[in-house]
Amino acid sequence: MASRVITVFEHERLVVGEAYGKDGVRFSEEHFNALVRYNEQHESRFFTVEHHKIKFTQHVGVIAVRGLTIEVLPKADGEGDEAKWQHALIDMLKVAHGLPLHEAGHARLALRRTSVLEYFLRLFVDEVQRIVRQGLVKRYHGRIGVKNALKGRLNLPQHIAGSIIHKERFHVVHQVYDTDHLLHAILKKALKIVEDVTRDPITMGLAQDVGWAFETVQERRISGKVFDKLVLDRKTGGYADALQLARLILLNYAPDIRGGREHILSLLFDMNRLFEVVVLKLLQRATNAHPELTVTGQNSREFWNGQRIRPDILVTRDGCPELIIDTKWKLPKDGRPADADLKQMYAYNLQFGAVRSMLLYPGHERNDMPHTDFVRGAVVDHHHGCALRYVELFDSDGRIWKDAGAALLKRCMDREKPSATHHHP
Repeated sequence: MASRVITVFEHERLVVGEAYGKDGVRFSEEHFNALVRYNEQHESRFFTVEHHKIKFTQHVGVIAVRGLTIEVLPKADGEGDEAKWQHALIDMLKVAHGLPLHEAGHARLALRRTSVLEYFLRLFVDEVQRIVRQGLVKRYHGRIGVKNALKGRLNLPQHIAGSIIHKERFHVVHQVYDTDHLLHAILKKALKIVEDVTRDPITMGLAQDVGWAFETVQERRISGKVFDKLVLDRKTGGYADALQLARLILLNYAPDIRGGREHILSLLFDMNRLFEVVVLKLLQRATNAHPELTVTGQNSREFWNGQRIRPDILVTRDGCPELIIDTKWKLPKDGRPADADLKQMYAYNLQFGAVRSMLLYPGHERNDMPHTDFVRGAVVDHHHGCALRYVELFDSDGRIWKDAGAALLKRCMDREKPSATHHHP
């Protein structure tokens, strides 16, 4: 089962009939049509459809369709180093989604010979294997059945109807203690999707081998609401990583309801939002060593007739606003922030009572612009300003620096002397 992978970067195009990569993998009309239908089902938000072309947007990740994996990688520095940005995407998804950070099993499979999708599929199978080796957790649950002896409580309507013919039988609801419960139904269903989607024979073999442990688990309907209601306890806490990976797989799988072979597994993420969440999570981790600081995301305040404004990140010190951060994945033109962004930061400062705000971009700190005061208005007497900062989260291999959170927090909280030049909002 040969792996067919096409790798592109955000905002690039795929053209029908053209071959890509050193292996010359062709993007066919069938792939194009399947992606067009999928995009239409999702309000055309993942890419733009042109004449026999797909133009990707800021959404990055992987799409598996008709035996082809399309890998859409981020690219903040203008350099198209595939291996670096594969690693960067994986690390960002791990941080943002709370996925397992340890390098086990599949980490030994070099990314240059596989894809980001195969990495996560194998990571999921590895986690399920670990759970099975440790022993599946059993739970009590009710079961309806027919018994020759009264066990449990009578299922009265069924018992009355059934006892007319077979008086010796009891229709009962009784408690059983086994592995047939919701957590295992989720893992079983995700394993089936892995078998359907993976192009890696080792991953497929491992998924099939571990499937025996779930043979007695009944099928259940799994939706996003099911995951939202899951509560893990001391016994099932070790399931957290596998369930998070299963959530990604199950909620992003679109089976072909017509019974064909156009099943699509799409793990696509808006880079603007992904970068924001990664920065937020790294800062929150770093504040464990600074209890006086609190970092929160998406705080909302009303500002006009029921409409609200919502900065990406708010840093408070002992409950008082200290710094507002808006993350921007797209680099500013000519190294200067857009007027609309500055006006937005101006409004954030006023509404939240902050004196410092920051536009934060990926890149090298040598491009920083220092904190600069906004010119005071004729009426509003609020001394406040904004800085433009860049943050390099990744090393040369695309791995997030081990101390990235602490370094980022230090750079964000450093106070600079206001510049003599003012940026007018």
